[in-house]
Amino acid sequence: MFMATVSGIQGEKPLGIPSKFLGNEEPNAEHKPSELGSDITQAQERAELIILVHDVSPVYENELKELLGIISHYGFQNETYLFVIPNHGGKMPINDYPEFVAFLRNLSSEGYHVELHGYDHIGDEFNCGRGEAERRLYLGLKELEDAGFVPEYFIPPRYSLSEDALNVLLSHNLTVIGKDFIYLTNGTMKPIINREYTWYIPRFLVDYQLESAEESYKNTKGTFFLSIHPKAANNEAGLEFLRKFLEFVRKYKTGLGSLESPNGPVVEEHRYQEHSE
Repeated sequence: MFMATVSGIQGEKPLGIPSKFLGNEEPNAEHKPSELGSDITQAQERAELIILVHDVSPVYENELKELLGIISHYGFQNETYLFVIPNHGGKMPINDYPEFVAFLRNLSSEGYHVELHGYDHIGDEFNCGRGEAERRLYLGLKELEDAGFVPEYFIPPRYSLSEDALNVLLSHNLTVIGKDFIYLTNGTMKPIINREYTWYIPRFLVDYQLESAEESYKNTKGTFFLSIHPKAANNEAGLEFLRKFLEFVRKYKTGLGSLESPNGPVVEEHRYQEHSE
């Protein structure tokens, strides 16, 4: 095993990242896996926000609906990637939950991207040998494909990944996103800005986290990745941060003045919750 977490491979020359993560494509454009774009440091004048939603599974369906209602209100569906656990805990294959699969399909039709987040998310499941990685990947891909999805991107649970597992993923044409690097199917890597601000944050830290996120976003030339975990982000402070940060990004990108309400219309934000009843 060559790493405990996906943080970097020493000695490799970074070449670029997929162009869909550089903001160089029109919304809903056809995506090709691992298509290289321009250098991240020269991609555009203002950062392109990409939202990575981890741990997408029936376990957190209600929490996901709350978070995605906010994301949809601010219009970031096309910039949001949902990393699905195909069989959470080894006991919840998504195809045993047809309402959840229908929920994912509806999100996909709205512009959200459905991707792969391990197989069962038990321990450091992809910090393993080649044979075990092949088995787990096969099971995960099959579960998603049976639900009608063909993923192009992979985040290893806990960012934990062996060299053997990385090579297996890349050989299956999956681009691998780590905590600090993105790995392309040709074996090269690129450093990225991947931040998470909503991990069970207390209310008194919202302003600090928001200021930190805004400054980091403004100083990023290329792609700014925002990671979110359902449940961890669903307390009052986490939801407030998400609303305010997305409002900031939309206003910063468009140059618009303040929006009427940082919280957005109640009906819009609760739309997905209503569908679950």
